[in-house]
Amino acid sequence: MTEQEFGIQETKELLAGLKTLAVKGYLAKRIGGDVQAILTRLVTLMMADPKAAQTVVNAFDNVPKVFAEVQDLTLLEGFQVIAEAGKLAAEGATEIQAA
Repeated sequence: MTEQEFGIQETKELLAGLKTLAVKGYLAKRIGGDVQAILTRLVTLMMADPKAAQTVVNAFDNVPKVFAEVQDLTLLEGFQVIAEAGKLAAEGATEIQAA
């Protein structure tokens, strides 16, 4: 298999979707309440932000492709995925602090 046969695009999209869910989930949970109230706020936050909702949909639509990408990772691609995860974690922390 060649280095670029699968790439890492879907893996990056999954990471972006997870970051979006983590930020929105934190924002929904910080007010408190039971699980139903938190999930209701999470759905409300996602519906109010179509871009965020689409990021999550795209992330999970491509999960089967992520498995193929991970199995085909080169060392360079592995480092690129780690760098992307770090960048998204920092962005998520910034978004939470700004909210």
